[in-house]
Amino acid sequence: MFVMISEMRKGGQVEEVFDYYVVPSRIVSQYTQKYDRPNGARYSIQRKLIEKYKDKWSLFGSPN
Repeated sequence: MFVMISEMRKGGQVEEVFDYYVVPSRIVSQYTQKYDRPNGARYSIQRKLIEKYKDKWSLFGSPN
């Protein structure tokens, strides 16, 4: 099983750019940190721990 993580960042003057990470769920469960806040929990994972999964669509295998 995989988890899809997206990150929105500024790409230029106005446009927004999305980065996508296709991360195995075991990696996500191992490295995700939970932060409790008054209005609900926030979950975070360090980008350096998942960088090698950026645009790793091949993990899904061939569509054929």
